[in-house]
Amino acid sequence: MKDNFFMPIYLNRGLVLDLHSIFIDGSIESTSVRFVRGDTEHLKLQNYNKTGKDFAEKTSGSYKVPNDDNEYDFSTHCSKFNSKDFSGNIEGSNTNTNEVTLRKISTNFSIFNNLKNTMFRDHMFREISKEDIINEDIKCGEYVEFNCGMSSLSLLNDVNNIIDILECYDCTELDKLIEKKENENNLTNYSVILKQLKLLSSYLCKNDTVNMVTNIGECRAVLNVNLDYFSDKHAYMYDTCDTACKVFGKVIKMPKKGEEICLLSKTGMSDYYRKFLDSISPYLAVLKENNIVMPNNLVIDIECPAIQVIPIAMYL
Repeated sequence: MKDNFFMPIYLNRGLVLDLHSIFIDGSIESTSVRFVRGDTEHLKLQNYNKTGKDFAEKTSGSYKVPNDDNEYDFSTHCSKFNSKDFSGNIEGSNTNTNEVTLRKISTNFSIFNNLKNTMFRDHMFREISKEDIINEDIKCGEYVEFNCGMSSLSLLNDVNNIIDILECYDCTELDKLIEKKENENNLTNYSVILKQLKLLSSYLCKNDTVNMVTNIGECRAVLNVNLDYFSDKHAYMYDTCDTACKVFGKVIKMPKKGEEICLLSKTGMSDYYRKFLDSISPYLAVLKENNIVMPNNLVIDIECPAIQVIPIAMYL
């Protein structure tokens, strides 16, 4: 067995087909064969009986010959004509029609391999390493392939974890912890915080897309993944957490030194939710003071050196 044999776990089929049609060619995706045959034979006989000079009587008959008869005795159907004066003809027609439509069915990763091999041959993508990220030797818009390790770091998971904790302890009971400390003008309590966190969670996974953070040595790669594109629909994206994988995709952000990748950008209100998460820190601290285990500080920004990528395929 080859050592470089990989197992696919993620594929954006829509992007693969679009890129395949751009860089290679569109594909035919139908196959059917239709055969039609029709045979028709017709016998027609006419008999003329003449009586007198000015009178003529004409009788006629016809019979359709079955298609499956190779030999047929016409005498039985001619016996009703007593006269010797009769004429007849046989008409036949054959129709053969062949309709062929080609259909080619290819598996998703077969199309992807064809695309990747073509792009590699034409120098349309390159393999990168942590050195390329550290040296900022990567441009936005490049197609790249790199080895990385799936990280358990996830802002969405941390937010959902806090939601679960608040629901487990019951917000009405938790609100009693801050009643004495709150002033009359403060409308914030754990019940309100819970509702806001649920809204934030829905924005972070809207349309089944989430940010997955991976490690490339001491560098980070943020992947904008769609949960519908994982090969195993019954698996969880973090089942293979802290394992090595290979990613093929397009770079959409390459922050310079001092810049960062914000994990709240998907909400479209990153500044607002940054302030919101900062504002609930004292409330989470109160829970810790009452021996309620809480997640560590939420990671909102991925600092340089890092890249942000739209993954086309991922494989182990």
